[in-house]
Amino acid sequence: MILRRATLLSLFIALCVAAVVIFWLWSDYVQQQNALERLLIVRGRAVLSALEGGLRSHRRMGMWLRGNIDAILEETVSAPGILGLAIIDKEGDRIAHGGTMPDTFRLSAEPQWTPGGLVLCRETQFVAFQAEASKIGRGRGRRDETAEAYPREPAWLMTLLDDSEYRESLEGARRRFAGSMTITLTAILLGVALLALVQRHGRLAAELALARERQERFEELSLLGAGLAHETKNPLSVIRGVAQSWLDRSEAPSDTRTEAQRVIDESDRVVGRINSFLTYARPQSPNVLPIELGEVVSETVDLFRDEATLKDVSVHVKTEAGRAEADPDMIRQVVVNLMTNALAACAKGDSISVELFRNENGTLAISVKDTGQGMNAEDLKRVTKPYFTRREGGTGLGLAIVEQIVEAHKWRLEIDSSPGKGTTVRITEIEEADSQ
Repeated sequence: MILRRATLLSLFIALCVAAVVIFWLWSDYVQQQNALERLLIVRGRAVLSALEGGLRSHRRMGMWLRGNIDAILEETVSAPGILGLAIIDKEGDRIAHGGTMPDTFRLSAEPQWTPGGLVLCRETQFVAFQAEASKIGRGRGRRDETAEAYPREPAWLMTLLDDSEYRESLEGARRRFAGSMTITLTAILLGVALLALVQRHGRLAAELALARERQERFEELSLLGAGLAHETKNPLSVIRGVAQSWLDRSEAPSDTRTEAQRVIDESDRVVGRINSFLTYARPQSPNVLPIELGEVVSETVDLFRDEATLKDVSVHVKTEAGRAEADPDMIRQVVVNLMTNALAACAKGDSISVELFRNENGTLAISVKDTGQGMNAEDLKRVTKPYFTRREGGTGLGLAIVEQIVEAHKWRLEIDSSPGKGTTVRITEIEEADSQ
């Protein structure tokens, strides 16, 4: 829980840092964009101021010379970054122009972005020019007949600026912004991932330490339990021996002989449980030998035929020749446990089929199938867990020991079961390629 809270807190801090960095990068990008835009606007207004100054310098007696005005416009348009210039009346008609002008625009002092570039307009008054020129004209006493009169109404000076350099600079700023964003987010994500890995490593280390502690505790309890079980078997052997001596006395009363037999049976049952516990608690490494697996299986199954006959349960065995590398005693114990479980699950009229066969890949398999009561899905998940049993008097260690032995041989255990349809247990050799 503490690690989870620390992870969430770290993630929250990382998101806050990411938000601050993104905001700062975006603000820097916007500032660069505004600075580039202001630079272009200042340049355009300077062009308009120069144009207006040129018009003032070419006034003559309240008139203007068309050729001089056109020359001013053409000369100014030839400067780098200027696409067009125009003098426009208040109706929007061009009085004079040079270069390229946009088709649509507004007569406004506000900058206008068009597909062709940036348009800037400036309103000017030619009447003042005319008044100044009239004074000069009277002083000189002559007039140029080719000149045209200045417009008496206010007019607009307009310029179209080339924004390609602006857009290239803006694209560079955009790329730098995207690159900085990518690097920042990647660094934050890597930091978060590294922190998560460190915390996960700490959590796994804590879990591993706890698992080791539990394993050590389990081993201690197993040793104590094994010692207790071993010490319990000795007095049980004495008790069983005394009961057997009473049973062997011919002069003993019948009720005494009956009670002695009950003591013997109960002692054998308890010793059987103790032996199962000792087998599971102290698993042995298999003493692997080349054996004829079919013979071992058949001989072990034959031990249960009398018990099966008493329960009216039919037993069928089908084996084929097959040599395997296995521990014969452990294989016998596996078959004993499987047959014991199968007989316990069967009722009168049921059957048990034991088969040894080869799979398509050549590996050997042992199958024990019964038509008994079967198990539901929930029990099937827990059936190999120690001490889990639904059978009265069962130890819950039979299939746990089977699984232990199968894993020691590096084989595979499969169990299929359905309520009312019986259970099938298959033990299969694993090919060397599958085990790697």
